Amino acid sequence: MTHVLATNLRDLLEQEKPSRKKEHKQSCMLVGNGSPTSVTARLYAAQKDASLDQLIVRRKRIDASMHGAIQDLLSSRSSWKSIELTTAARAAQRLLNGLLYVRHVERLIIVQPSDGVISMLGTTLLNNTDGYATVDSLTLISGTISSAQANGLKEGLRSPACTLQYIRLTKCSFENVEAVRNVAIGLKNCKTLKEISLCQCHLEDTEIATLVTELKDHPSLEDLDLSVNYCLAEGMKAVGGLLASSTPLKHLDISCQDVWDDRDYFIHLCDGLEHENCILEVLDSHSNFLADGQMEWLVKALEKNTTLQRLILFDNSISDQGMMCLSDSLPVLPRSLRTVDISNNSYSMQGVKSLEKGMARNTSIWTLKLNNSTMLLEYYLALNSGGRCLKLTNTIGLSLWPRILERTDRCLSYEQLCSRIGPQDIIFDLLHGPALLDG
Repeated sequence: MTHVLATNLRDLLEQEKPSRKKEHKQSCMLVGNGSPTSVTARLYAAQKDASLDQLIVRRKRIDASMHGAIQDLLSSRSSWKSIELTTAARAAQRLLNGLLYVRHVERLIIVQPSDGVISMLGTTLLNNTDGYATVDSLTLISGTISSAQANGLKEGLRSPACTLQYIRLTKCSFENVEAVRNVAIGLKNCKTLKEISLCQCHLEDTEIATLVTELKDHPSLEDLDLSVNYCLAEGMKAVGGLLASSTPLKHLDISCQDVWDDRDYFIHLCDGLEHENCILEVLDSHSNFLADGQMEWLVKALEKNTTLQRLILFDNSISDQGMMCLSDSLPVLPRSLRTVDISNNSYSMQGVKSLEKGMARNTSIWTLKLNNSTMLLEYYLALNSGGRCLKLTNTIGLSLWPRILERTDRCLSYEQLCSRIGPQDIIFDLLHGPALLDG
């Protein structure tokens, strides 16, 4: 099993870099290596840069003059796009105090936060005590959260003044189940939250169940990342219950659950997928040792689902039998489903070819990622992306033929048209298959 994981802090920080919008020029100030005098001079000079909206502090030791320069830089503008702190514990706490002079921070990232920093986040920053800056997104990387600190985070998160929308606890560990429960209660009561990520947090099955159960019926949660943990029967049952609740969850990452035992508990997730309350759009369950039995449950659940757009199942153990099960369901899968990734599984070329029959009657999937593909599968995918849609079967007015011929010319590449599939085949399928070009 290949787990594609972030293995160092640099990889994690690259994921957290804010996107660059063309309409807004961004400028970043990096406080890294260099003599204290030169770094301090650069900090004071940066105050004159009106486009500066990102501050990155990656320096262990910060002397008094440098600290004062950073404080002045922070207070020189009312809003920051991104602030990242990778520094000693005491220095990080002092720099966080500088946010008292800032009104808004879009993204706050703290690497290896100390006990004092985590406590300060809960008791002062999140609940906006004394007028601290409001924060939209909080990322903690490689921290340890005790019961007491989790209780502080709980109080901050459930404060009416908390405006947090995204929280990412990456590679953070919890002292015990009580710490998980306290954080979960805070997350449940933070009514502005849209995304929660607990990737690589060493969460055990009971801890995942405790967390997810508290999140049921959350009013605004849309994205939940539980990847690289230890989710088993209790945790998966809670996840299924979350999908069946009124929580508006659209993106679920349950990939890379680091266990090797029986996967029959996956049926709880499938039960949630087929519930009428489920509005999930993206399901990521790669690298979970899923086999043919789980594939059969999944496709049956998807036949009753009407919202899923992207299904990610690469790096599992699906064989030819699972592929045939998928092929049988392809004609009746929801029209919302656009992308299916089942690459790096255990099926053979025979399993790939078995999908051709199902794809002939599927008009919605545009992207199908496999170990290997066939020309006929690529042909059906090209037809789908070109716009075939079942409306009429054998009657086409003369006025539609120019549009059909035009679409035919650009439906497939030149190389594909020169193969055994020609324009006449495309037109035949448009007339006799589940096809009439749409728009």
